[in-house]
Amino acid sequence: MSISRVPQFSFLVLFLILAISAAILSGCSEKDVTNKYYDSDDDTDSDDDDTADDDTGDDDTGDDDTGDDDDDDDTAELPDAKAIKVPTDVYGMTLGGDDRDIGAVAVLEDDTETDEVNFVFLTSDDSVVSVTDAHQLRAEGPGSATITVLLDIAKNTISASFDVFVGPDVFLYDAVAGTLAAFDADTGLVASDYFAGLAPVSFTVPNAAFTYEGKVYVLNSTAPDSLVSVIDPNGPSVETITLTGVAAAWDLFIENDLMYVTGNLSNDLTIYDLNAETAETVALPEKCVPANFAKTGDKVYVACTGYDSNTFGYASPGKLAVVDLSGSKASVGAIELSQINPGSVALGPNEDYLYVVETGDYGEATGKVDMIDLSDDTVDDTVEVGSAPGPIAIDGNGLAYVGDNFSGSVWVFDTQDNNAWVKGTDDPLTIAGAFWVADLWYFAAEGTVWASDWTNARTVAFDPNHEFAAEFIASPNAGGYTPAP
Repeated sequence: MSISRVPQFSFLVLFLILAISAAILSGCSEKDVTNKYYDSDDDTDSDDDDTADDDTGDDDTGDDDTGDDDDDDDTAELPDAKAIKVPTDVYGMTLGGDDRDIGAVAVLEDDTETDEVNFVFLTSDDSVVSVTDAHQLRAEGPGSATITVLLDIAKNTISASFDVFVGPDVFLYDAVAGTLAAFDADTGLVASDYFAGLAPVSFTVPNAAFTYEGKVYVLNSTAPDSLVSVIDPNGPSVETITLTGVAAAWDLFIENDLMYVTGNLSNDLTIYDLNAETAETVALPEKCVPANFAKTGDKVYVACTGYDSNTFGYASPGKLAVVDLSGSKASVGAIELSQINPGSVALGPNEDYLYVVETGDYGEATGKVDMIDLSDDTVDDTVEVGSAPGPIAIDGNGLAYVGDNFSGSVWVFDTQDNNAWVKGTDDPLTIAGAFWVADLWYFAAEGTVWASDWTNARTVAFDPNHEFAAEFIASPNAGGYTPAP
């Protein structure tokens, strides 16, 4: 649309608007904010100095005004409003995705809501997220920013704000290369080394990853001490926690600022206080050789592989160590399992049952999955899988996905229907060309289950109907996944 004329005093008006915007913002937020003023009416004349488009005699070319009494197509006055409603959760966006509606509405005095008003939107960092002329958010770069919404900038009647995070959906650690790949589930974009050049983000045998309080914790399985790399994607920055005496750390979980780690060679469970930076170590049963674990309530359930490096065999029977933290001192017990070599565990949807995968000896002793009733810590049922099952993931509907260590097969059974097969040993889900399934993970935000295919350097996602949903080419040694902060 062309501009009919530009009076000289329009520059003074523009300067006053910017000055008022900056002054108002300093009163509603402590953050430094870059001014982004977008008027939602369609006037383009610079002599339109109204905020709510209360045109009575201007000569705007973008509205239908034909005289000073024609304002049918404009908002004559700012409605009496008492609040602005904006998103209450952190607004997550991914690079390369579609622009997102802001979703702000004004709450009027009669409690009705409307978006038919002239909002002004300000962003604290336009290199992270900007506001388009259509009043939508656009991701510009990784990081976080605050969006402030103003109604009637001249009077500063009302303001509200919310946070926006821009970054990937999921991180995947490469168990050999020592890198973190980043996935954007909306666009399928993958960065195989997301933190390239950020020293010292080069992991040594990463064995687990966990997202907590806006940071990604990557467990490095080393000896005699293990390391945890703590990455802040917004910085980006990285710190290192040394777990003294934790040899060949295997699995990681964080809750209430306490980090739980199993030491495969040190045969223990370490509880590290992130605030006090102190550690407590709980000895596990003799020859447990722990792998993965699950925590629910005051108990930690640890899979004891029982592996003997001298005989290359496994202790029989297989055991699940139970660490009870309810007392002043931890107590340790054990549950005997149906097969040897337990490794992977997963809690059911209601956390009333724990599912333990026992791989067997990769030969005559074939795989099983035990269902542990957590009300009395007993084996309630056993699913005969066969072959050599490895990872397990349970989705939000209670479907358990179990991957094979000898093929690209994924078996599915229903934990909510007496463990009935959905995709059994005769009709499994098949990842074409895969030699084995390295990991399975339930991506709750998307409702999909992700499978790591080392053979073809890819990740395959299955939808809630256990059908093929997507494929991501990432890194050749996809060890495991964790959601981005």
